[in-house]
Amino acid sequence: SLPDGSIEAECFPVTAGAYDTTPNGQGDAFVSKLNGDLTTLLASTYLGGDSWDYCYAISTNTNGDVFVTGNTRSLNFPSTEGVYDLSYSNAWSAGDIYVSKFSSDLTTLIASTFLGPGEGRSMKIDKDGNVCITGMGINPYFPTTPCAYNPSLSGGGIIVSKFSDDLTALIASTYLARGDGKSIDTDKDGNIYVT
Repeated sequence: SLPDGSIEAECFPVTAGAYDTTPNGQGDAFVSKLNGDLTTLLASTYLGGDSWDYCYAISTNTNGDVFVTGNTRSLNFPSTEGVYDLSYSNAWSAGDIYVSKFSSDLTTLIASTFLGPGEGRSMKIDKDGNVCITGMGINPYFPTTPCAYNPSLSGGGIIVSKFSDDLTALIASTYLARGDGKSIDTDKDGNIYVT
């Protein structure tokens, strides 16, 4: 790997039939699946556009679908029709948060949406299959929802957002405080915990 932790594209293992087997830009995110004893690479794909793309968190639902979030600086980062937001905000020079959903075999990008300027750092699928993320958002461009705990925070900070399973609806989104949310979890009642 390179000093910044990214992988040299020509050396990274991808698998036949995966969603994207070709490097796209300056640095791609990746998603890989190994068997339980780590002896076999079952599936591996690139994810990204023509600039820098980072993946910071991964989670799966009960169907085996794979969700990832992170940060993209690619205006052409792959998004899919019908999702919450198809467009890169271009409001922050360090990029936008994305949330993407793959089939369990990593052959299909089922859904992929932008969220707004910032970085998605952690994610969890809740008991109802909703996609919860935390990280850092940039105000006033980051979207929050009516009646949220803290709909506006000067300069931005920790964000908590919840999407529907198909990434078409932003169910709830709020700021918490200054800082950067690093980890998220949910309980059996649907409450969301961040730290």
